[in-house]
Amino acid sequence: MSETHEEQISSYIPSQASAPPAEENNDFEQIGQSEIESVVDTVIESLSTEAKEAGEALKSSFEEKIPETPSEPKVVESKPETKPEASGKSICAACPYSLLSKLGLNKLCCIKNLPPKVQDLVLWKCPKLTGAVFGTTLVLLLSMANYSLLTVVSTLLLLAMTIIGAYRFYLSVVFRIKGTYDETFDKASAFDLSLPKNKIQEFASLVDSDMNQCLNKLKAIVLWDNFFTSLAAFAALYMVYCIGSIFNIITLMIIGLVKLFTIPKVYQIYQVQIDQGLEKAATCAHQLARQVEAKIPPSVMQFLHKFKKD
Repeated sequence: MSETHEEQISSYIPSQASAPPAEENNDFEQIGQSEIESVVDTVIESLSTEAKEAGEALKSSFEEKIPETPSEPKVVESKPETKPEASGKSICAACPYSLLSKLGLNKLCCIKNLPPKVQDLVLWKCPKLTGAVFGTTLVLLLSMANYSLLTVVSTLLLLAMTIIGAYRFYLSVVFRIKGTYDETFDKASAFDLSLPKNKIQEFASLVDSDMNQCLNKLKAIVLWDNFFTSLAAFAALYMVYCIGSIFNIITLMIIGLVKLFTIPKVYQIYQVQIDQGLEKAATCAHQLARQVEAKIPPSVMQFLHKFKKD
């Protein structure tokens, strides 16, 4: 009975032969994992490319809608730009361009080397003080132009003595009538006009050194130690001779005084317009000189270039 029962039970349980082989299951698992990994890689690559394309499209649309914000300027070391000069300016020997550039109005009106008080006086920072100094000096020079030096000096001294004497007489009368005493003349009498010895010594040393330099320079010019320097001095003295035959020294001093108190102030106000006019004049002069140079022999041009360098 037990044997028949065991046979019946064994007939219902599948045997090991009917089960799938282990090797086939392992191969199936390996094939499935490789396919899954390849599919996952392709999906990831496609997603990454789509994400990049979507990011670029979003960035472009964002830049189109929103204006670009000014970025911080990058510091780039660059050499200072040099303005290109007109052709031939540096080698033009007969052109007055160099004279206009070296002796331009901006350099003629340069008063930075003057003391600050003199600068304020010339630039009319205090109109009352500048007007008093300019008017008094101008009247004095005009008087010296019409009269002799002795006449002008004696007249000024007589005028000063007359005014001071009249004022002192007035003060004495007021003192006798009202009894009030003015100490103006006492303070003026107590004021010491003697110069300090150290200042006199400094001035003497400066005069000594400057005078020695001037005398040595004059000796070199007169003895023609340097041909071009002596030639330039000869031309300058001839120009002074021509000017002196037309004007006297007082007239030149009056012109210099008026120039000193007018041109710096005018140039300070109209500097831009004056510089533009000078630039145009220099350019026209340079073009004209280039036309003249084309007709000058080369030997003469070489001499001019050599003289200009020296």
